[in-house]
Amino acid sequence: MSRYYVMSEGYFHDHGITAGPKLPERSVMAGEPVDGSQLPRLRFEINVPDAEPCPHFMTGGTVIASDALIAVLRGIGVDNFQCFPARLVNPGTGRERTGYHLFNVLGVPSLAGGADGAGAGVGGPDGLHMFRLAESPATLVVDETVRDALVAHRPVEGWGILLEELE
Repeated sequence: MSRYYVMSEGYFHDHGITAGPKLPERSVMAGEPVDGSQLPRLRFEINVPDAEPCPHFMTGGTVIASDALIAVLRGIGVDNFQCFPARLVNPGTGRERTGYHLFNVLGVPSLAGGADGAGAGVGGPDGLHMFRLAESPATLVVDETVRDALVAHRPVEGWGILLEELE
């Protein structure tokens, strides 16, 4: 049986998203597809000092992911997500960071599975390596495959991700 991990923004970061656009109700935290044409201009304010690297994964009512994180996920065959280019701006200095996306994970299976236990096989419920938990759609869950890939491809500055085993 696979192990599952709750993936969240590392609490050890002092910096991150401080403001962003108003997104449509249930837009990227519900595990459902989003029509990109209905999104506002994706400009997020951050308080990351210009001399420091920006975390690869940030939350705060939404999820922002870096190109590097997205590449690792795609490299292991994770494809149940949508990405929408976002601009990260430090309002104090005007520095803009590119290579970040509004990140929408698709899929909200239940880890409990059906009455016959279906859904707990290889690749996680419904064959997904990453999904939102049906019992709590704001919770992002990954399996061992994603965890192992993140460990193997960890950038020098780290991902900015906390993985806690789901019981």
